[in-house]
Amino acid sequence: METQLSTLRTSGDRQETAETSLARATAFDTADMLLISDNLPPIDRGHQAWMFCLSASVLEMLIWGYGFSFGVFQDWYTSNPPFNTQSPIAVSAIGASALGIQYFEGLGMMLLIQSRPHWMRKIMWGCLGLCTLCLLSSSFATRVFVGTYVH
Repeated sequence: METQLSTLRTSGDRQETAETSLARATAFDTADMLLISDNLPPIDRGHQAWMFCLSASVLEMLIWGYGFSFGVFQDWYTSNPPFNTQSPIAVSAIGASALGIQYFEGLGMMLLIQSRPHWMRKIMWGCLGLCTLCLLSSSFATRVFVGTYVH
């Protein structure tokens, strides 16, 4: 079985000078600049743009703040009752579990929402209720085992 390869054109096949290639590149850059500036919406400015930045930052802090700052809480948990008798490693499992669940639940939610987009509003309200229930129930946890699975 024989295979034939087509020949590729090399730069020696075309006669192009440095001046023509520079002129062609400049023309493409200028055309790209005009197309991009015409197609983009105006730049956000003013009070509403800054409020969006502030609200996005607050939302990110609420979502990721607890898991990433669990080390601060871990010091308090290991020095105050009812968790001061627990192993520090067991207490640290709460923070690791919280971050792990947050990272991997996003994958599952993404697959579910992509397969059933009409469920999105129900999923949002269900997740809000589940998050509230988990936060309330974790307030009453007295053992590390419960705290690991509630968060």
